[in-house]
Amino acid sequence: MVFDVPSTCQVFGRFVMNAGIEGILYNSTITKRACLAIFPQNFLNSSSFIELDDAVPDPKVRSRIDSNNFKDVI
Repeated sequence: MVFDVPSTCQVFGRFVMNAGIEGILYNSTITKRACLAIFPQNFLNSSSFIELDDAVPDPKVRSRIDSNNFKDVI
C-alpha cells in the first residue's frame, strides 16, 4: 500500500475473497513459481479444506483447516 491506496493485486484479492472463492493459484511476479492464496473465511458452509500431507513444522500449526475451525486461524 502506498498512501493508503491498495495495490492492484490487493484489490483483486479482495474481489476474489468477496466473491466467495476459497483460494486462488497464481505465479509469483518475482520468482515465477506457483503461489496459493487461501481465503479460509470462505470455508463456512463449504466442504472445502486445506490439509498438510506431511508433519507440521510446529505443534501450534494446524494440519487441517476446514469449516469447523477456520475461525481459529483468521
